[in-house]
Amino acid sequence: MANEQMAGIIISQKVKTVALAAAMGSMLSMMALPLQAEQSTDNNALDDTRDDIRDPYYIGLGIGASFLKPETGSVALELTQDSDFAYKVFGGYQFDDNWAAEFFWSDMGQAEISSTSTGNLAGIIEYQSFGVGALYQYPIAESWDVFATAGVGRLRNSFQMINAERVEDSFIYGGVGVMWNMAKTWGLRAEYDYYDTDAQALTFNVVKRFGSATPRRIAQLEEKVQQQEEQLAAVSAAGAVAGSAVVDKQKSCDDYSIELKGVMFAKGSIELSEQSKQNLDGIAEKMMKLPEGITFEVRAHTDDVGTELYNYSLSLARARNVRDYLSSQGIPLSRIEAHGYGEWRPKENNKTQAGRDTNRRAELVLLGVEKYVEDPDSCPELATPSPLVPR
Repeated sequence: MANEQMAGIIISQKVKTVALAAAMGSMLSMMALPLQAEQSTDNNALDDTRDDIRDPYYIGLGIGASFLKPETGSVALELTQDSDFAYKVFGGYQFDDNWAAEFFWSDMGQAEISSTSTGNLAGIIEYQSFGVGALYQYPIAESWDVFATAGVGRLRNSFQMINAERVEDSFIYGGVGVMWNMAKTWGLRAEYDYYDTDAQALTFNVVKRFGSATPRRIAQLEEKVQQQEEQLAAVSAAGAVAGSAVVDKQKSCDDYSIELKGVMFAKGSIELSEQSKQNLDGIAEKMMKLPEGITFEVRAHTDDVGTELYNYSLSLARARNVRDYLSSQGIPLSRIEAHGYGEWRPKENNKTQAGRDTNRRAELVLLGVEKYVEDPDSCPELATPSPLVPR
C-alpha cells in the first residue's frame, strides 16, 4: 500500500510539472505574434512618444522554486526535501503609474520528512497559498521597474503519511522583484515572496496587460496640447506688443492664408513622398515672404486604425518630419512648431478607405496674423487653434 501511495505521489508531481511547463509554453507562444506586432509599432513611435501609461488590468503566470521548512517537532524526524517546483497565477489592477492592487494563488510543491533512524520517507507536506495585497513599482530605466508587494493571505497544507496539522495558517506576506516591460501589453517579472517562516518562493512570471487606459492618456495629451497652445499664444501676444508701433494693419486675412495641400502619408508611415516634398517647396517660398512676426504650426493627423496613443505618437512624428523638411528649405526652426493631433480631428469618415486616406494629413496654421490685419476676428482659424475634443 505504501509503495502504491508513493507511486501515486510521484506520478502526481510529474503530471503537475508537465502541466505547468505546457501552460508556460502555451502562454509564450501566445505572446509571439502580438509581441512582434507591438515591437514593430514601437519602432515607429519616435523621440519622446514612449507610452508611459499602462493598461490597468493584468494577469500573470509564473514558474520557479519554493523553499519549505516545516518544523518536525521531533528528533526522530528530519527534513530531507526543503524545495520544490512552484507555480503562481495572479492578477491585479493598476491605479496609477506606481500603485496596484493584486491577488495571487500559488502551489509551492511539497516538503518531505524522513525517519532519522531508518532514512525512510515518513511523510509529505504539500503547500498552497493565496492572498491579496498592494504592489508599489518604481522605474529605474526606460523599460525596467523595481517593485515591492505586501498583503495578507493564507497557507493551506495537505499531509500524507504523517499525522500533523498547521498551527497558524494566516500570514502577512512581502515580496520584492524587478519587471521588464518588453512591449506595450506584455512584461516579464522576477520576484521573491516571503509568505511565512516555512514558505518562500522565487518565481519568473509572464504578465499580460489589458483593458483601456484611454481616459488617462487623453487627459495627458489634452494637457500637453493645451500647454503648447498657451505657449504659442504667449509668444504671439508678445510679438504683437513689440511690433504694434510699427505694423500697418491694412491687409486682410486672405493676404496671409497659406494652405498645406497635397501632403499626405501612407498607412503607418511618416515618410514624405516626392510629390509631397514638391508641394512643400512651393509652400516654403510663400512662408519666406511673410513677416517674421508670423509663426507657423504644423499639425499632423492620422486615421483611427490603432490605439489612440500610437496614433498620437505617429502624428507627432509626422508633424516633426514636415517641420524638419520646411526648415531644410530655409524656414528657421524658431518659427515652426510641430504638433500631433492623433485621430481626434478627422475631416472624413474613418469607416471608408477614402476617408482614412484623407485623414492621414498635415495642416499649416499661421499664428500672429492678427498683428497685421484690421479685423482679427475675421480670421480666428488662423490665429487660435480649436480645442482638442476626443471622439
